[in-house]
Amino acid sequence: MSKKYLSFLIFFISYASPASIKKQVESRHHPFLIQGDIAFEMDRNSNIVTSYAGKWDNGIVPYKIDPKYPQQYKALIVQAMKVIEVQTRNCIRFVEYSPSQNFFTWLYFTQDNGCWSYIGKGKGEQWLSLVPGCMTQSIIIHEVLHALGFWHEQSRPDRDSYITINWSNIMPGYEAEFNKRPDAIDTMNIQYDYFSIMHYAFNTFALNTSLPTMIPTQPNINMYDLGTRDNLSETDIDKIKKYYNCY
Repeated sequence: MSKKYLSFLIFFISYASPASIKKQVESRHHPFLIQGDIAFEMDRNSNIVTSYAGKWDNGIVPYKIDPKYPQQYKALIVQAMKVIEVQTRNCIRFVEYSPSQNFFTWLYFTQDNGCWSYIGKGKGEQWLSLVPGCMTQSIIIHEVLHALGFWHEQSRPDRDSYITINWSNIMPGYEAEFNKRPDAIDTMNIQYDYFSIMHYAFNTFALNTSLPTMIPTQPNINMYDLGTRDNLSETDIDKIKKYYNCY
């Protein structure tokens, strides 16, 4: 992600998003967010929090864009999807939703409360929220990759071999945002990627943003490079192709 817009995303997820793992967002859609931008649904009867995590059939992702977006935002969304198509060599393809095509699930890009997405394919109209401050190629691609089924890189079960969490610099109440997800993430035997578009910045959720919350364990990795991509890394591409059986 570009550093100009990364600073906005860090501010947004640190100060405008929920402080606990299951805190409700005041929005029309009422998801629960974890790790700042991953949406879950709460069953009002059972209080069970669920996600989607399905694959898009044959890598085809139908989509609709909220008509209330100005034209320049619509163009940015379309361009970000095109970057994913080109970089994955059409392993992932985005097609504009049409009722005549009998799609049962489609992404709906809309302006709700912040930048967030569900993990994987769900059912029906699946919201992906992008407010004006989220309208950069890097953030749009990041949220779309959540919808394709991918978690944050630093949530991998093997992350402690690659980054050290500086717990003393995490804002109180945000510690759960650094939980690993061994229950949900399959590394697919692909190397940890410091430069993934799905990796957060070195100071995400920091008490003191000049100090890190995540420190690379490998001395040749500059912590300031974490979370600064604006397109897919080679490892991101590899993961997508492997997950969607494009090899």
